[in-house]
Amino acid sequence: MRSVWKGLLAISVLVGTAQVTFAGCTDETAVKNARMTAEEQCTMEGNGCANAPNHGAYVSCITTKTKALVGTNPGQLPKNCTGKVKKCAAKSICGADKLSTFVVCCVPGKNGKPPKCKITHPDKCTAKSGTGPLMSGNTSCCSNSQPLTADSCNASPSGAFLN
Repeated sequence: MRSVWKGLLAISVLVGTAQVTFAGCTDETAVKNARMTAEEQCTMEGNGCANAPNHGAYVSCITTKTKALVGTNPGQLPKNCTGKVKKCAAKSICGADKLSTFVVCCVPGKNGKPPKCKITHPDKCTAKSGTGPLMSGNTSCCSNSQPLTADSCNASPSGAFLN
């Protein structure tokens, strides 16, 4: 009987450890700071949002800079948050090939659902009764104020939820 209890205890410890190890990112401040720092560094190298030769070069630069920001000290980007920063770069209009031809568009939700953010051509945005471009300076579908909980269409600039 002791073997069974020891086995169950070992399994519960392993499951608990796995949940902690694979927990999602919860540090919005670190994500916001990492996005800003990576963008500044990429801009200095000529691969910032407006100057990158293409979208791939922009995302690649942000990815490289984000990996360098990972650390364990307070204020540094937790490793489990790197995906959030990279996702924001990927869901952007940054890069010479996209910046002049795409917009960040809020497409109305169906059946009472909230609007969704889409990167699309301005005419497609209008055809779907969308609004774009979004607030000045927002080049991504990720919220600048709430990157973990809301997209650009569902967050207010002040950080307070719209609803």
